[in-house]
Amino acid sequence: MIEIVSPNVSSPEEWDALLAEGWFRAGPLLVRCDLLCIDHRVRGIVNARLPLREHRHRRNHGRILRRARSRFRCAFGPARVDDERRRLYAAMKHRFFGMISTELDPIVLGYGETPIEGRECAIYDGERLVAVSYFDLGRESVVSHIALYDPSYRQYGLGIYTMLEEIEYGITHGARYYYPGYVVPGLSAFDYKASLGVMQYLDAGGRWRRRERMPTRLRIVDRHDRRVRELCDALQNASIAHEERLNPGFALSCMAPAAEEPHEYLAGLVHARLPAGCSGDEVLLIEYLHDRDVFALTRAGVDHDIDLLDDMDSATDLPDHYELRALFRRETLATSDDVAAIVRAAVAALSVGS
Repeated sequence: MIEIVSPNVSSPEEWDALLAEGWFRAGPLLVRCDLLCIDHRVRGIVNARLPLREHRHRRNHGRILRRARSRFRCAFGPARVDDERRRLYAAMKHRFFGMISTELDPIVLGYGETPIEGRECAIYDGERLVAVSYFDLGRESVVSHIALYDPSYRQYGLGIYTMLEEIEYGITHGARYYYPGYVVPGLSAFDYKASLGVMQYLDAGGRWRRRERMPTRLRIVDRHDRRVRELCDALQNASIAHEERLNPGFALSCMAPAAEEPHEYLAGLVHARLPAGCSGDEVLLIEYLHDRDVFALTRAGVDHDIDLLDDMDSATDLPDHYELRALFRRETLATSDDVAAIVRAAVAALSVGS
């Protein structure tokens, strides 16, 4: 399941309800999903939150708070962007995963006309801004969004420190939950969120469950990887040359009703491109649609009016298996949950084209 909508939030209470349902804000959009392209592969994500009513900081976090408060000045205020904050973002961009906004402004100021209140936690060494984090407020929720710090101050753990100050802010203002964002089982770079305390995690049935440790594996990821592997093995056994591709353009299929778009963009996060069936801007491929657990043999076209990298950067060089063109569906030739059937359809399509 991958859903992307423009925020149409009418009240702080509604923002609380959306967060409880698994939505999170990504710049100017609201997103709810179970899989994403992260670290050059498809990974599962799990929404996490920290109950605040009975929260007590862990001993090491208490030390971080005391040490940082004795060294720095912390100031809360409305979220804003200026040259100092852009400088911190430019210095930190390479540490984030995947494709990220070129500029800080749309990440921080992407609310539009909604009651979502954006705040910042600014950390100063004297008069020098050395860190800033941004968070949103509901009626009973604090939602951590992004933390930035001067790399020359990394020894002070300012990323964790700003999260702890956000938690303190939430407790002081009567918030019930602190949302640090999603965690990614199998990717240790997200483990720091689980270290904040005894977290609740949103399960596949939409229930928040208290767990001492974050999940380490997700069945939906195991199924996705197994099914894609089955497809690639079957294509190889049939002597059909193929290229496995990640499709970051999947988001285009989620962002607007089909009636408002000139094309139906490909929804699969992964597809197998069949070079023998490709010519110019016409691409023959097999998508795996994980929400329906089916394969689709598709003849796709390229929308040259859309640049997937427009206003976006990548923390690392993107490998060759990323499909960086916006692909749309010209024709669905076959759909099946059976790998053998979809491969037979591919053989037939390639025979007609040869």
